[in-house]
Amino acid sequence: MSVFDRFRDLAGKRMKDVSDSAARAVRKSTLRGQIGQREASLEHAYAGVGRAVFAQIEAGTPTPPGLQDQIAGIRRELAAVAVLRAEIETLDALDRPAPGTCPACGAAAPAGQRFCIRCGSALTPTDGQGPPPPASSGRCPACGADASVGQKFCARCGQLLISGTMAP
Repeated sequence: MSVFDRFRDLAGKRMKDVSDSAARAVRKSTLRGQIGQREASLEHAYAGVGRAVFAQIEAGTPTPPGLQDQIAGIRRELAAVAVLRAEIETLDALDRPAPGTCPACGAAAPAGQRFCIRCGSALTPTDGQGPPPPASSGRCPACGADASVGQKFCARCGQLLISGTMAP
């Protein structure tokens, strides 16, 4: 047998070993993924059983022996979550624009106004709850809505109002 034949045989064996090893690694990875999915399913099932037991205890069923500490811990965590959610709601309320103002620029947004007269942003029905607009000094050339001096955008259609373009 020549050197080249031995080299070819050895290289072929090594390539088969590498291929077999890679196939085993892929299979192990697949199996680990399946195990992870099954374990996640088990955790979900365990949690469901725990929720069912907790609901029964909350409904008046006596607490099974040995679960008093866990039940007390669940109640503490539920109370803590409620406090945290209330704090988030308080912070959310501070971030909301005041009623009757444009959420984008803070300009007054009279009731029924669909667009901010300062920045042109679209308003939701709850944004436009402010005091009535000032007396009209002209009309929007696009839709005919009343417009006042200094108003940059039509409150009804959002049309840009350039000085001198309002209809009398």
